[in-house]
Amino acid sequence: MMEKPLLAFGEVLWDIFPDGKRLGGAPLNFSYYFQKAGGNPRVISAVGYDNLGIEAIYKIAKMGLDSSHIRQINKQTGIVDILLDIKGHQFNIRRKAAWENIFYPNRELVNNSSGLYFGTVARISWRNRATLDKLIENLDGKVVFLDLNLRKGFYNLQDITNILKRVNYLKMNEEEAGILKEAGILKEVIEEEIIYYLIKDYNLKAGCITLGKRGAVGGDKNSIFKINGVPAIMGGDSVGCGDAFAGTWLANLLKGKTMEESLYRANEIASRVASEKGAIVRV
Repeated sequence: MMEKPLLAFGEVLWDIFPDGKRLGGAPLNFSYYFQKAGGNPRVISAVGYDNLGIEAIYKIAKMGLDSSHIRQINKQTGIVDILLDIKGHQFNIRRKAAWENIFYPNRELVNNSSGLYFGTVARISWRNRATLDKLIENLDGKVVFLDLNLRKGFYNLQDITNILKRVNYLKMNEEEAGILKEAGILKEVIEEEIIYYLIKDYNLKAGCITLGKRGAVGGDKNSIFKINGVPAIMGGDSVGCGDAFAGTWLANLLKGKTMEESLYRANEIASRVASEKGAIVRV
């Protein structure tokens, strides 16, 4: 019998690369890798009635993901312009898109779920914040996983301070940890100390910080581990690596794998994604 579904809330959109478009959005990327690692995701999002929206739903179904909770509404399907350079990639997320208008999903689905995944980008609109706040309130005692995903102009530090108190699983990268330190939300410098502080003061069940080529740090109330990076093959890009890490890490933890095992597996999958172009690759 398949485990209860985990709700993955937020943006489904098209990443526009210099050489063409690819389907993406952190919740969709997360769901793909979460399912590959044995999880049971349900994407909660919205796309338009336009051709991009129709194609998105078709492709999501072809990926083997449940698309029945992605609504079509009278807004444009989301688009992100991606610029690749020697430093990695930069995003230009176009506003007034369908994914900024996600309504509360089926109540039975929520009640029978194992919890929720979301990122900070999804909280940019008042509609999404209201929906997410209601979801979190109704998922008391279940998994509530926040992947920070701090994109310039798409987060509010006061909102992050408040929402950190309401989640029990957390992932960020080293750049995002730096933003929180600069804002005074975190005072620790060493990654292991940051994880310890977050678990202790925010009562997390587990947290992790990805370090790119240097690996990752993660921990729970029992232990904290730092693992080395897995080299990626030249020619790929870093789009979606964090989402792949998040989905794989959480799925392994929820299956009962140790923190160290979960980090290693997540890092391995993220490296494989970085070895290819685009966020969703065959693993």
